Amino acid sequence: SPILSAIPDLEVGAHKGTLRLFAADEQVFLFENINGSFDVSSKKLTILIRCGSNIWESMELKGTFAPDPMEGKGKISLENMDSKVLADYFQTGKSPLLDGAFSSLQVDFTISPEAGIKANIKSSGLSISTLHEDKRITAKIDSLKGSIQHTDQLSSITVEDLTLSNPQVQLSGSFN
Repeated sequence: SPILSAIPDLEVGAHKGTLRLFAADEQVFLFENINGSFDVSSKKLTILIRCGSNIWESMELKGTFAPDPMEGKGKISLENMDSKVLADYFQTGKSPLLDGAFSSLQVDFTISPEAGIKANIKSSGLSISTLHEDKRITAKIDSLKGSIQHTDQLSSITVEDLTLSNPQVQLSGSFN
């Protein structure tokens, strides 16, 4: 690849870094204890990043990408995510989400010219509370397992298992 050839054997690392993101004068997102590496060879990029945040307790991103042909694979792991932080920032007006969290989320992904983007998703311990006509409604999802695939010709979502303990429901299905 011409891009990777221009910066052969580049290695960049971060150790105990901090990143603060602001909207106007208000700190919105904080990423702490950032540790990672970014390695470039003549044929691929390799990335490893770990950090904590006001959004999650811990996050890890591992990936390897080759630009020619555009291929890659990786994994994202999140532990103890507080989705209310994101909802409060991205939703305009008052958010109906009172709280939302999950204890574990893992996404394994691949990218290739033939198969497009494919992600396998596993999550556990998801709890979401919202207000509906001044009444608190809580859903507790014990486990979620599924996949998402996107190509130029097709987009699909497959839910292999969605098990809720409140309300007691077990679902599966495919959406194209």
